[in-house]
Amino acid sequence: MFAQGTTENVSIDVIAKKAEPKYVFMFIDDGMSFPQINAAQIFNGNNVPGQIELKPLGH
Repeated sequence: MFAQGTTENVSIDVIAKKAEPKYVFMFIDDGMSFPQINAAQIFNGNNVPGQIELKPLGH
C-alpha cells in the first residue's frame, strides 16, 4: 500500500499508528433514571415473558 503523496511502500500498521482522530465526541446522557436502567438490564438479561431475569450493566 502506498501512503498518500508518497511512492514508497508503507504498511497499514505504520499509517494507523500515525493517524490521529479528526473529531472527538462527548455524549452527555440526560434522562437516564431507574426505569431506563431497569429496561436496559431486562434487555441484557432474559426477557422472555414470565421469566424475566436482570443482567447488570457493564461500566
